[in-house]
Amino acid sequence: MNKYFLRTVIFAFALLFVSIPLFALGSHEKLDNGISVSGTGIVSIKPDAASISFAVITRNAQVATATQQNAQRMAAVIDALKKSSITDDDIATQNFSVYQETKHDRDGNVTSKEFRVTNNLTVTVYDIKKVGAIIDSALLAGANQFSSVSFFVQDTASAYTQARKLAVKNATDAAQTLALAAGCKLGKPTAITEQSNNSAYRSNAEFQPTMLTKSAVITTPIATGTTNITVLVNMHFTIK
Repeated sequence: MNKYFLRTVIFAFALLFVSIPLFALGSHEKLDNGISVSGTGIVSIKPDAASISFAVITRNAQVATATQQNAQRMAAVIDALKKSSITDDDIATQNFSVYQETKHDRDGNVTSKEFRVTNNLTVTVYDIKKVGAIIDSALLAGANQFSSVSFFVQDTASAYTQARKLAVKNATDAAQTLALAAGCKLGKPTAITEQSNNSAYRSNAEFQPTMLTKSAVITTPIATGTTNITVLVNMHFTIK
């Protein structure tokens, strides 16, 4: 009686041990049944606006003098920008700083002290053709540092729509190729996730203002190039 009971218990545990991995395996196969692929869509468009960064830097042993000189030069720069049809809404101060610069000799003794005042300005231009002329006018008016010009697209909605369609087609074509190679039929997509480059800015262009003098008669040439709108999608398809 005891031996029979012991054999029954062992057999029951053996069935339980076998059934658990089989059940788990069946669920795992059901979850992974399909094809997962990625697709990319890229649309190149021409920028239609620009963001230009200037600065006026002044130095003087007296902080009040350095500040006043800076204010006068920046007022001239802003006036020149407005004469170039730039509105107040498109001119913004990004940073204003005042600090003392101290120079030392080899022995560590102070040789000179002066205050440096920096006023950084960002200008938005919606007429790409005027970018070069606006840079020239600001530098000639008194801006003595030109940081960069970044080109961007104001409305990217249609470009993103097109890029999404291209990305989905690219992923679907890849899944179809894999399905045919594996000898099965591609089913419907069950999941789609998207990643995009949320920025429509292209690389900055830099310019050395030291080459510009008040005798310049040629407008600074600026090439906008193109900017890419990129969308990446991850898709999962069933297979038959």
